Amino acid sequence: MQENFIENKCILQEWRNPEKGRYYAVLVCQDLFENWVITKIWGGNNKLGRKVTILCNSHADAILQFNKVSKTRGKHGYFLCKP
Repeated sequence: MQENFIENKCILQEWRNPEKGRYYAVLVCQDLFENWVITKIWGGNNKLGRKVTILCNSHADAILQFNKVSKTRGKHGYFLCKP
């Protein structure tokens, strides 16, 4: 399954903040209409999470958005989860 992410140029990354019991995940891929989208999923232990999907102008724009999320998660004390 991980090979499909690489072939389709999709990225899935997860972060955790064990101190606060929070998680954050981002998926960058193409939708059914071949538009690039970034899906953000977040929540906490024993709490209802949320999910937002954002339409991007291009693959480069989606990667830019992904990099911004990654930088922000690091600043807020989140750690990358290993696949």
